[in-house]
Amino acid sequence: MNQLHPVFQDAIRPFMQPAARCSHVAPPADKGVETFDYYIGDVDVVCHLDYSPAERGSRERGTGIQLEPDYEARADLLAVYVRDVDVITMLSDDQISDIEEAFLSQDRDEF
Repeated sequence: MNQLHPVFQDAIRPFMQPAARCSHVAPPADKGVETFDYYIGDVDVVCHLDYSPAERGSRERGTGIQLEPDYEARADLLAVYVRDVDVITMLSDDQISDIEEAFLSQDRDEF
């Protein structure tokens, strides 16, 4: 009794498939590239950044004299996605700096 007419079954078959993943999302980051969610105004963006942690330069054993410079943590913005569109070229230098600073100021335990 619950059988549908074969013509109706054929008509609704395409709609009965599992939902396809939305293709309008940011692509996955390449290996070694960090992903960071950020808001520009009220727009949610996905950022891809190249991150280098802080490094302490070597010191001379015994005296502690610094032989190499120390380097601060650094983040370089590579891409900013709104859905699946990279909009980094539309951002000002100040907006790019704000994103990089926000990334660096987040809690390192979130990595």
